[in-house]
Amino acid sequence: MDSHASKDIYRVINRYLFGTGQGKKEAGEILKGHRKDYSGIIEGFISSLPKNWRQETPSRKAQKFSHPLLKDKYPDFLLFFNIPASYSPTEPFRLLIFMHGGGAGVPLDSGYHYLTDHPVVGMSPVIDTAPCITVAPSAPFPRISNDRWAKGGAEDYLGDVIEECLYRFNIDPHKISLGGMSMGGSGAYALMNRMGDRFASVLAASGSWRQVNFSCMAGTPFCILHGTNDAAPCVRPRFTDIFCAHTAHLLLEEENIEHLYLPHNCGHTIAAEKLGHPLLKKALDYTLSHTRDPFFPRVVNMSPCSTVQFYEEPDIESPHYRWLSINEIGTGRVETSGKKLSGPYPNRKETAEDFAKQSFSLVKEKALAGIVEAVHREKNYFECIAKNVRAFSIWLHPAMADFSKPVRVSVNGKMQEFQNLAPSLLTALQSYERRRDRGLIYPCRIDITVPD
Repeated sequence: MDSHASKDIYRVINRYLFGTGQGKKEAGEILKGHRKDYSGIIEGFISSLPKNWRQETPSRKAQKFSHPLLKDKYPDFLLFFNIPASYSPTEPFRLLIFMHGGGAGVPLDSGYHYLTDHPVVGMSPVIDTAPCITVAPSAPFPRISNDRWAKGGAEDYLGDVIEECLYRFNIDPHKISLGGMSMGGSGAYALMNRMGDRFASVLAASGSWRQVNFSCMAGTPFCILHGTNDAAPCVRPRFTDIFCAHTAHLLLEEENIEHLYLPHNCGHTIAAEKLGHPLLKKALDYTLSHTRDPFFPRVVNMSPCSTVQFYEEPDIESPHYRWLSINEIGTGRVETSGKKLSGPYPNRKETAEDFAKQSFSLVKEKALAGIVEAVHREKNYFECIAKNVRAFSIWLHPAMADFSKPVRVSVNGKMQEFQNLAPSLLTALQSYERRRDRGLIYPCRIDITVPD
């Protein structure tokens, strides 16, 4: 394709991805005709996305969003970076996004303290020598909420944080990890259900969860760092009790999900000095040792998800996960893991007697949601179990299927066969559009109706 034609097709792609209404529809019709060289066009499109890898980004100093499409969207939000001397824009680098804690009312600059030697949350000097750029953004949404990283829309905000970092730095999209402490740790548990596929790994420190389907974490290694004395009478209520971390560890073991459980005898902290530097280093070494696999052979997706910790809110739609999308659910319910409190609700004014009356237990809860477990057994063959799902899609890549042959999909024990499949530019762009994730692009799609 000559350069003139390339410019034309990129204009059409931008009309499709960033347009609306009739303009988007017309662009989609044009793109339907492009089946050849989709990979080269996609590669060129990604290369054409805005970037300013040479801009000055001083370590640890407060930054604002600078991406042309984001700077007006988040005029007040702050970003704090830790940039190792080993970073060079000539080579793709690793990124760690770290979500701060603090609950309701904490200031927008709270992320800064995690990059320092703060006595409770400071990760320096361990973070200074870690082989990654670290960004600590302001938590989104109303500052009256203790669940700002877990609320619906947090995944869109973190997607924008990723886009900002890709604009500033040469980042490998398959080497982006997520971490968080306290409120941020609770966000890590919640977001693993809804967007774990965006990350190479996730670290939850001193966090909590209310209702989670831990099988959805398949394919994204998970590190849990938590103090056995996180809660103590008249010191800290059981907001993030060790029960959450230990139970998560047991459930992840049961689901055969790759993870590392690191309990310690300190309180509610992630500070390198308090933990002893080797323990925090072990957690970060594990978290930063992984690379995302966009073709991981087992995908479990549940939508909607009920993952908010403190407040009852509407369940959150999460239709996409790696190469699987849930298109329509039924009217039934599916089983999830829930946390049940016995005794008085934790609060900062509680007595030691109230603290002693509290306990947690694991319960099985029914959620109004659908769930699909899809396993890529071999090239061109998938086995799927769908519960309370009427329709879903499998997105395919040449690494997953030979398009010259039929693709077989077993759904709840019934075989379906799909022939004459072919990759296309429009389908590749549709897969990108789900997350705007340049590392999760699949040029072919199978739409499946679940048999009765």
